Amino acid sequence: MIRRTNAGLEAARSRSRIGGRKKGLKVLNEKIAPLVLNACKEGNSIRNIMQAFSIPSTATVYKILNTKTDLQSESHSETGLQKGAD
Repeated sequence: MIRRTNAGLEAARSRSRIGGRKKGLKVLNEKIAPLVLNACKEGNSIRNIMQAFSIPSTATVYKILNTKTDLQSESHSETGLQKGAD
């Protein structure tokens, strides 16, 4: 059974097919991400942010924050700015 599964995965790769769950945030989380980031910068707790934006878990809040801070650090590195160099 393992050999058949691996053969199927290999065949899919040869056709440039990638399986699995898509990476990234849901559309709703993308929309509220800037607001969540600002709330965090203002010093609000994760629990308060969860309640204010009806986010079901702390993991989702951290995922939003990590995604948005990664994007910001990439844009700063492209412009030559560094964190804390404001």
